[in-house]
Amino acid sequence: LTIAKLQSITKACEILYISQPALSKILKRFEDNFGTPLFVRNNHGVSLTAAGKHLYTQLMPIYNDLEIAFHSVKDMIGPEDRFLNISLPIMFDLCEDFNPVRNLIERFKKQYPSVRVIETVLDLKKLQNMLDIRFVDLVIAPEYSISPSKLVATKRICEVQQWITMSANHPLAQEDTLDFEQLNDIPFLSIPYQEALFSNNLLSMICRQNGFTPKSIECPPNYATAIHSAMNGNTMTVGPRNVDSSIQALKYYPLKTLEPPLYAVAAWSKNNLNRAAQLFLSMI
Repeated sequence: LTIAKLQSITKACEILYISQPALSKILKRFEDNFGTPLFVRNNHGVSLTAAGKHLYTQLMPIYNDLEIAFHSVKDMIGPEDRFLNISLPIMFDLCEDFNPVRNLIERFKKQYPSVRVIETVLDLKKLQNMLDIRFVDLVIAPEYSISPSKLVATKRICEVQQWITMSANHPLAQEDTLDFEQLNDIPFLSIPYQEALFSNNLLSMICRQNGFTPKSIECPPNYATAIHSAMNGNTMTVGPRNVDSSIQALKYYPLKTLEPPLYAVAAWSKNNLNRAAQLFLSMI
């Protein structure tokens, strides 16, 4: 990552405090493991190959998450009951369905001012990981983004309405109401709550209950990609309504209440529930 960022093995050696032969040997072993060059050497330094660029975009967010995790540990030093670490879904600040959760957090802060509430916003697929490694006290998320487990407990907070999301420039977006039968030949992107198969099956179930079958369903790498694609008119998606006033390029149509309904829940590891988390859960 350092070599890619600086586009120079020599400069990377200075930053990493390592000799150039040693770093070159590490890089060669790394490339040999992939069976393809990740860098192109030239007189000015190095540049990424297509494979290198792809790998960089995949690894850099992971590295950034690790940096945040390491630094956040410093915030946790002290009596555990003085901290409440909550992980929230990426759409938390953009979806009005989470208003009851926001109100709940504010009530908790006022009622227990001595407890410091640390809120971390993560992509949906990473929320389960936070539970698995017991890094946080609570995860607030759509219920369907939490994998059932004997080690994880959940408590429902509020229902989450589902909406068809499409570009405001789409021909079907010009009407006040949407004829769902017109969606049978439209490609959809599922919101990646868990693995692709689960997310695609969930979207398929939601569509069937509303009387239509998409032409195709694909699962993007993250929530932002699904919204971006819908905004560009390439596809449609189903999920919570984004109320960010700065986004004028989207239009939403409500879906009927599902059976069973979809909820936002608080989730926690049964072996990792401190006093602050217990107090929060008692307020739901």
